[in-house]
Amino acid sequence: MDDAVVGGILDRQAVNACREAGRGATVKLGIGGKLDKINGYPLEVKGKVLNLTENGAVIRVDGVDVILTANRAVFTSPENFMAYGIDVTKRKIIVVKLGYLFAELKKIAAQSMIALTPGFTNLSIEELEYRNIKRPMFPLDKDFEWHPKV
Repeated sequence: MDDAVVGGILDRQAVNACREAGRGATVKLGIGGKLDKINGYPLEVKGKVLNLTENGAVIRVDGVDVILTANRAVFTSPENFMAYGIDVTKRKIIVVKLGYLFAELKKIAAQSMIALTPGFTNLSIEELEYRNIKRPMFPLDKDFEWHPKV
């Protein structure tokens, strides 16, 4: 698969390693998983450095282009990918780490999926640990009667 792209893994160490190796070099890296020590860990990969930019690097890992960023960056439009030399209109699979498909990307998506994964935020609020609230509370609790004040 040579037409998939993942936009953006924040990992300054990996970007620096790509810069040291240079464009065209093969690198072994542990990418991501460095900010949240509870829900993740770095993924060990071997890839080729395709591009270097002011804020990051692009590596190809098993046919998938992975954008690494030195600073926090969002990928909400095709232009965000073009800053790394990637034209997403020519890709079959585009992965963004946002939890939401923004309008400019939705226009070009034939289909979209969301993966609910643990991390600093969790879109599945039922899985969060609540300690200081009165129960029952909607939408956390489903099996109760509610009588609104009129």
